[in-house]
Amino acid sequence: MIEQHRKAAREHTEAIDLEAASEEAGGFKDEWREEYERLSAVTMAAYYAMADAGRTLVNTRPTTLAGILALCRYIEPLFGETDQPELPDHIDYDDDT
Repeated sequence: MIEQHRKAAREHTEAIDLEAASEEAGGFKDEWREEYERLSAVTMAAYYAMADAGRTLVNTRPTTLAGILALCRYIEPLFGETDQPELPDHIDYDDDT
């Protein structure tokens, strides 16, 4: 799950960079509009993939102590950095526990 989230976050960052480069190259001009809109759609799809991976990451219970440690080490910096991949706004949990 960590690797899936890391990959999705990397792809989202790459999509943002491409969209920003397109905007700087004239993304709002008529001749660039179609490509800019395509890149914007790619960025949104990458964001949703990253959000799904984040939900899966935080809702999957580690089965070993090593898994718990790996998850904690991966997630800890995500809470304090504004430029880190986003985590879900909420975490699903079982009300019966």
